[in-house]
Amino acid sequence: YSGGAVAATAGLNKTAGRMLRRFEQGYPQDPRQDEARARLGTVYENLDRPVAAARAYERSLDFEPVNAGQRHLRAGDLWLQAERPWLAWSHWEKASEDPDSAAQAWVRMARARLEVGDFEGADEYYVHMLDAGAVGEWQELARLGRAVCAEGRGDYVHALAELDLLEGE
Repeated sequence: YSGGAVAATAGLNKTAGRMLRRFEQGYPQDPRQDEARARLGTVYENLDRPVAAARAYERSLDFEPVNAGQRHLRAGDLWLQAERPWLAWSHWEKASEDPDSAAQAWVRMARARLEVGDFEGADEYYVHMLDAGAVGEWQELARLGRAVCAEGRGDYVHALAELDLLEGE
């Protein structure tokens, strides 16, 4: 960024923060705060400030929005981006309780387990997906994930069986 762009970005940050504080003071229980905080999270994401964005999404959850599962996913992704996986994990667990975001949460948790070589732990999340009745691309992803986990454990027979199931579906 040039010096002018950095100054403009800092100015936007301050302005957005001031606007939200004024709104909070004037309308402390206003349900629009939920959307205002989520939008502020998007602004912080665009400014490449994952910690501030995650906190804004977390604060939007105080108002129990309809799309809470998706906001938990987003907050978790941002905490992971900010290298705070323990905070990401708690949001993904909450997202997994919402039927509309559970599959996405289980995939994120499985991939996190795979990154550290925990094939058994990752496999559990793919099994959750199948047990919950995953269909279409989610079912394919779960089968493929189970095959990867089996291969990682050295269980090539199971890996091939999962791939056969994948081809048959």
